[in-house]
Amino acid sequence: MVQKSKIEWTTMTWNPVRGCSRVSKGCDNCYAERMASRFSGPGLYAHGFAKRVHGRSHWTGRVELIPHKLFEPISHRQPRKIFVNSMSDLFHENLPDSDIDRVFSVIARRPQHTFQILTKRPEHMRSYSQRLATLRPGDVAYDAVFGTAIAELGGKHSWPLPNVWLGVSVEDEDAAATRIPLLRQTPAAVRWISYEPALGPVDWERWLVGIDWVVCGGESGPGARPMQPDWARTARDACMQAGVPFFFKQWGDWAPDGNGGMKRVGKLLAGRMLNGRTHDEFPK
Repeated sequence: MVQKSKIEWTTMTWNPVRGCSRVSKGCDNCYAERMASRFSGPGLYAHGFAKRVHGRSHWTGRVELIPHKLFEPISHRQPRKIFVNSMSDLFHENLPDSDIDRVFSVIARRPQHTFQILTKRPEHMRSYSQRLATLRPGDVAYDAVFGTAIAELGGKHSWPLPNVWLGVSVEDEDAAATRIPLLRQTPAAVRWISYEPALGPVDWERWLVGIDWVVCGGESGPGARPMQPDWARTARDACMQAGVPFFFKQWGDWAPDGNGGMKRVGKLLAGRMLNGRTHDEFPK
């Protein structure tokens, strides 16, 4: 079933796709990869999708739609924020568009929910979204995505769906320069950025045009790398100046030590206060 989430900016997680692969240094300590490798033995949920080699976790590159997970949001009637594929990437190059169509056909049937999607593969997200935006009733792909929703709910459906937030993960300026321009070109009701794990500074004044939300957070878990306070403050200040909602998710395992440095205290003790307050803003 859809799982209640501990992620501060969502309500539930839904993972209709399984498997992934690394694309940048933001993936180096991937929680999903670590969990999948832990449960990669025969008969376990991630068998064939991940493995352990010399004590280290590795994706195999296999990515598949999981049919029995596909319809989980259908049973939930009350509005929720649902993070799609928290353990994978919906726009992975090894997942065919026909399977992505099936995911969005479920999303279209539940307009009361907000579906939050992140990718590190914005090229595919852009091309997929641009294709959907050109479809019209009678097109095979249009009917595959919207046909059931129209039959059940009536009315007209088109892309972008108002209940879908499309975003990219960035960890530093290089990732921002690669991914955010492609996000800006993506038809979406809400475009957002997850600056987590924050591993380097980002020139936010360059990137906030056309962006509706920024989430910021440091890294937690084994091998966690510290986020410098100035990186988070710069993101916050730029968002405030641009009128972009800002959500500070966590410091991660490292927190400011009060003397200009960082100390590792664990996620719980580090908390999520930035300069003495929380930042829990969402797009309107």
